[in-house]
Amino acid sequence: MDVLTLTQFNDLKKAAKTLNAAARPLQILSSVEWGATQRARFLERGRLPNPVYKPINTDESLALIKSARRLLTGDCVQIDWLRRVAERLETTVWLIRSRGTSEFFEHSKTLYKEPTHVMIDRSTRVIDLARHMEETLDSLSPKQLMIGVEDERLDAAEFAEALRPSLDTFFGEQAPRVELSSRISAKAIAGSKRIRIRKSARFSRKDIDQLLQHEALIHVATGLNGKAQRHFKILGRAHAG
Repeated sequence: MDVLTLTQFNDLKKAAKTLNAAARPLQILSSVEWGATQRARFLERGRLPNPVYKPINTDESLALIKSARRLLTGDCVQIDWLRRVAERLETTVWLIRSRGTSEFFEHSKTLYKEPTHVMIDRSTRVIDLARHMEETLDSLSPKQLMIGVEDERLDAAEFAEALRPSLDTFFGEQAPRVELSSRISAKAIAGSKRIRIRKSARFSRKDIDQLLQHEALIHVATGLNGKAQRHFKILGRAHAG
C-alpha cells in the first residue's frame, strides 16, 4: 500500500470537503417520514400508510460525489476510507430517489445489511446475535434487577430538565440543546447540536444515565469530535454506513 504523498493529501482534503457538502442534504429519516395522522393510524389501528414523499433534489449531491471520486487516486487507507464514504453517499442518493418503490429495499440492504448478514467473525449472523440477546434478557427478572431502586416515572419535560445539567457539565458551551418533539418515533434522537425527546415518551430515573451515556457521550461527542477535525469534517457527519 502506497505512502500518502503531499499531492494526494491535498486532494484528500478537497475530496473530504466535497463529500461533506454532498452529504448535507441527504437526510434519510426525514426524507421518508410519515405524517402524524398516518403514523397514528398505523400504531393505533394497524393501518398501512400510503405516504406522499416530499420531493428532494439530489442532483447536486450526486455531482459532488462524482467530483470527489475523481480526486481519490492511489492506494492507501485514507483514500480507501473516502472511497467507501463516496460509495455510501451515492447509494444514499439512489435510496432517496427510489422511495416508494421496490428498489428502495435493495439500496437499504446495501447500506444497512440484512438480519442474515455475517458479522466480523465471519460466522455469526446479525439475527443470531439478536436471538441470543433476546434469550438472555428473557431469562432476567426486571424485579430482581431493580431491587432497592426507586423506579420514579418521568414525563418527557421532566426527563429533559433532569438531563440538561449533566450535558452542561460534560460539554460546557458545546452542550446540545434538549428539545421536545412530536415528530420522532424513537424515545430520543441525538445529533451534535441537539437531542430530541419524544413528547409522549415516559422515562425512569435510570433512563437518564442510559441516555446520557449512549446518546450524549457517544453520538454527540463523536459528532463534535469529527467537526473539530480541521481538514476532515466529514468525520462529524452522520451519514449512513
